[in-house]
Amino acid sequence: MAASVIYGRPYGKGSYVKLKTVTQTSVKLTAFQGKKFKAGTAWQFQAAAQKKQKNSWVSGKKTTLTVITTPETPSVVKTSSGKNSVKVQWKKLSNATGYQVYLAKGKNGKFALAATVKKTASVSAVLKKLDRKTDYYVKVRSFKTAGKKTVYSTFSKARKVRTK
Repeated sequence: MAASVIYGRPYGKGSYVKLKTVTQTSVKLTAFQGKKFKAGTAWQFQAAAQKKQKNSWVSGKKTTLTVITTPETPSVVKTSSGKNSVKVQWKKLSNATGYQVYLAKGKNGKFALAATVKKTASVSAVLKKLDRKTDYYVKVRSFKTAGKKTVYSTFSKARKVRTK
C-alpha cells in the first residue's frame, strides 16, 4: 500500500514537523499543531510518497509547496481632502505585508491602482495631482508576500471623498 507523508512549518522558520500520513491524492489542512491557520500567514509544506518494501517504508523525493492564507480585508477609517489631494487612512492589520489603494473618479468611474504602501507601519496614503472640487471613491486591500508569491485580500468598501 502506498502513502504520502505531509510535513509543514511556518514560512522559513524552524524545521518541518510531520503533520499527517495520507493515502488519498488530496488533503485539506485547517490547523498546524492544534492551532487554526490565521489570515495572512505563510506556510511551507512538503509531501513525500512512501511505499512499503519488505519490513520498512521507503520515502521518495519530497515536493515543497508554499501556501499563503488570504489576508484580512482592511477597513478605511478616515478620508480627508486638500485642494488637489486626498488622504486615506485604514486600520492596521498585523499579518499584512503591505496595502494597495485604488481610486475612481466619480460614482461610475473605473478603479485604478493609485498607491502601494509596503511599509507595514504605515496606515495612510496621500493621493496627489487630483482635480479640484471633484468626487472620488477610494478603496483599500491588503496583501501578504512570501518568497515570489503574493496573495491579496478582498477590497474594503468604497468610500467617497471630495477634493476642495
